[in-house]
Amino acid sequence: MQQPGQKLRHCRFTNTFIERLTPLPELLETLDLQKKPVLWIRLVAFGYLCVDYVGSGGKDLGFQRRSYPVADFLEATRDRDVLDQLKDYEEGCRLLTEVTL
Repeated sequence: MQQPGQKLRHCRFTNTFIERLTPLPELLETLDLQKKPVLWIRLVAFGYLCVDYVGSGGKDLGFQRRSYPVADFLEATRDRDVLDQLKDYEEGCRLLTEVTL
């Protein structure tokens, strides 16, 4: 068992990391945007955060901010509730980038 503060070997980290991601590929393979719009909203928001972080945190490494069409991604659900609140979801994604840890 890993003790707090103990260094983790790269191979063990990699194996542990991959084990925790195992459900993700299966989930994405079977993802139906019309049946799971809430999951899709979360994935779109996470993608938005990643794009923002790479654009700001990777600036010194030569990465550039990229366009991320939140509305287009969310519209793909064709879910009436999502479409009715599209502007709110877009704003929610933008606000996520302003949260400090």
